[in-house]
Amino acid sequence: LKSFEYFHLGSNKSFHLVKKIGKISILAGDTIDIPFSAWLMGKAYVAIPSMSLSDPDELKLIIRHEIQHHRQRDTLWIHFMAILKIFFFFNPAIYVWEKLMSEVQEFACDEALVDHGNVSAYGSCLLRVAETARGTRAVLVGTTCMAVSPSGSFLKRRIHHMLNVKTKRYLGKSFIALIGVVGVTVMATITWASQ
Repeated sequence: LKSFEYFHLGSNKSFHLVKKIGKISILAGDTIDIPFSAWLMGKAYVAIPSMSLSDPDELKLIIRHEIQHHRQRDTLWIHFMAILKIFFFFNPAIYVWEKLMSEVQEFACDEALVDHGNVSAYGSCLLRVAETARGTRAVLVGTTCMAVSPSGSFLKRRIHHMLNVKTKRYLGKSFIALIGVVGVTVMATITWASQ
C-alpha cells in the first residue's frame, strides 16, 4: 500500500484496503472519482471511489472490469508505452498507437464483461463512470481506467460494440500491437541509420 501511495501523483492521497482477490489488492479512496487499475513495484491494484461501495451490483461490475485489465496485462503495457515515449517522444505515431491500444483494451474489457452478465447493467455503469470522468483530469501514472476516454463518440462506439458483441468478436488488439511493434522497429532503425 505504501508503494502504491508513493507512485500515485499526490502521495498524500489515502486508500483503504477493502479486499484481496488473488494477488490483486482492491483499494477504496475518498479522493478519486473514477476507478482504475495499476501495476506498481510488482503488485497489482484496483482503486475504486469510496462512493462506489454503496452499490454492490455496480461495484461488482467495476471490479470485474478493472481486474480484466490485469488479466489482459494492460497495466504492464502502459509501462512499456511509457518507456517507448521516453525514446520516441518526438514522433507523433507513438501517441496515435498508444491511443489506439487503450481503446482496443477497453473494447476487450467490455467484451469480456458482456459475455458474463447483463449488457444493460454494464452499459449503465459505463455511462455513470464516463459522466464522472468528464469533470476529472487524468493525472495517474502507470494506470488504466474504465473511462479511458470520456468523449461521447468513443462511448457510443463502445455501447454499439457491446450490443453487437454476440455476432462480431473484436480481434483488433493483436493486429494493432503488431503494427505498433513494426512501427517502433522502423523508427528505431531509422534513428540508428541516421546516426
